[in-house]
Amino acid sequence: MQVSGSRDTSVKLWDRNFSESAATYSAHALPVTGIAALEQQGQICSGSRDCTLRLWDIASSAEVRCISIPQNVVTFMRAVPGEALVLQAGEDLHLRLWDTRTMQAVSLLPQHSNIPLSCDVSHDGKFLHNAMLSKVQLVAAPRWTCSVLLSNAC
Repeated sequence: MQVSGSRDTSVKLWDRNFSESAATYSAHALPVTGIAALEQQGQICSGSRDCTLRLWDIASSAEVRCISIPQNVVTFMRAVPGEALVLQAGEDLHLRLWDTRTMQAVSLLPQHSNIPLSCDVSHDGKFLHNAMLSKVQLVAAPRWTCSVLLSNAC
């Protein structure tokens, strides 16, 4: 599945060659800055500078859920492999782990001193990676809680 978010506030699902848009999802008020494809659930989760996260159903192109968190400008998102979870970084200096079945935050990592610019999840879903301006963190991710394991200055 190939998906993209754009400054024009849209989310697009693309064919394999990125030559043609298969679907467009529009509801964000500001640029889309985070996108996570949940292939097993048939969903896309998008985040925006408008402080919203939106869950889209691929088959119907319908918005399933929308949540808004004040001051949570989304900077990056990544799906957790094999789970209905999305890791989200934001300008509020937090990383959140969202359960896409309920769109509830199931884990909130401690506040950072810098804006998290990117995040990733290990292929087995056991570790979260967070990159900020001056630090890289590796975090243990047991089922619903997270704890910082390592923090190194770059």
